[in-house]
Amino acid sequence: MASISIRESIRWLPEEATEATTTIVLTSPEKRFVDLRIFNPEKAESKDEVPLERLDWAMAGTSSSVAIPERGPDATRSQWVHWIDSRTLDVENATDEGYMSPLDGNRVLEEGTMMNPETGLQTDYEEIWNDEEPKAVPSDTGSHIVVLDYQGNDGAAQRGRVVKLGKYCQGLLRDGDAITAERWEWRQDRGWYMSKNVNKSTQIPCEHVLDNWNKAKGTTFEYSGRTWTVIESE
Repeated sequence: MASISIRESIRWLPEEATEATTTIVLTSPEKRFVDLRIFNPEKAESKDEVPLERLDWAMAGTSSSVAIPERGPDATRSQWVHWIDSRTLDVENATDEGYMSPLDGNRVLEEGTMMNPETGLQTDYEEIWNDEEPKAVPSDTGSHIVVLDYQGNDGAAQRGRVVKLGKYCQGLLRDGDAITAERWEWRQDRGWYMSKNVNKSTQIPCEHVLDNWNKAKGTTFEYSGRTWTVIESE
């Protein structure tokens, strides 16, 4: 099942929970994801233009979950294998995992241990997520769920992914040390708009898939000099 996960807060134990970012994870039915975590601006500035220093973390990869009944009837241990990571090229060692437990409504508690970027130390954490199911744009007659991948000739240093789920679309591109990312959202009063453009992105084909997308799985196409492949489309 596809999911749109919007983070409400993160807590580095024993500190209080906070949320200094806008963080959204789009996960496709086949568990491919794009996770963008962008710091909120400290002062008034363009809401959609995001300088690279405001990017907390951006990842793309695949996720998996297994039931952990001893932690509760619906608890799972989830793992995220990174294929692109804005913090490192060593993606083979960038896998992370956490324990997921349902809360009230659509909220989920994630618990685990990872490096606190402020201290550089491995620290226990808790994250609260609000999970939504994708809802199709009313006027869109094409695929409501789309995953695109780009793989260049330089391994983990040249990769890109786009995930569109209903009214959200996110893309991430690495070309050597250059990282760019986009987040698009659809609203009734304004249609599709780019809500976040990280590092002046112009080479990610998010806008290409927003309306009336009808390319089949396995199709390839050129965009800004790169060959992208349709990995999922439904």
